[in-house]
Amino acid sequence: MSRLRDTLLPPIISLLGPTLVRSLGRSWKIRRIGFDPFQERQRGGAGRCIVTLWHCNLLPLAFLHRDEGATVLVSRHGDGELIVRALKGLGFHVARGSTTRGGAAGLRELVRVARRETGDLAITPDGPKGPAKQAQAGVVYLAALSGFPILPLALETDRAWRFHSWDRFKVPKPGARVAVVAGRPITIRREQLEQSLPEHLRAFEAEMERAERQARQELEKSW
Repeated sequence: MSRLRDTLLPPIISLLGPTLVRSLGRSWKIRRIGFDPFQERQRGGAGRCIVTLWHCNLLPLAFLHRDEGATVLVSRHGDGELIVRALKGLGFHVARGSTTRGGAAGLRELVRVARRETGDLAITPDGPKGPAKQAQAGVVYLAALSGFPILPLALETDRAWRFHSWDRFKVPKPGARVAVVAGRPITIRREQLEQSLPEHLRAFEAEMERAERQARQELEKSW
């Protein structure tokens, strides 16, 4: 049954995508902690940023940031086509590439987007094939080249379906509680890039881990 679910659910989400995700997402009980770039910008108090999330959290965070006009970097491999359909129906723009395969072209496209558009950029630094929760260098290069700060975004839920995929892709169940924590923004100057790339990656992963711990702690509270 689990293999049948893993085979059928991705194309169903892709084809019915926007309607299914919006309906499912409206049933979730969501608590947000920390900086919200879109709401702050609406109030005139913040600039644009690079929203970063682990690949396993792509679907619930796509619901959360739907219709905000952000541009997402999506892999060129086959599964990426399914994700593109769903994201476009949720109001996202899409750039093709990744932090590995097609990465250079994808990063160049995001830098062009940064110069001509008005929304945030979004990237899954461990995609498209992992290892899970291990950041690739592309997120650091994108921050240095665009001048945008990185915003680590973590998510935990009390009940979810999990795929048997490399990232254990997560779909919160109807009525699930979902805690979303924005970590501390990370700014990377271009002149620091080459000499401190490993340090930047470690700092980013550490901040994501801290935000995930905070999200788990929120789920332990009564809401």
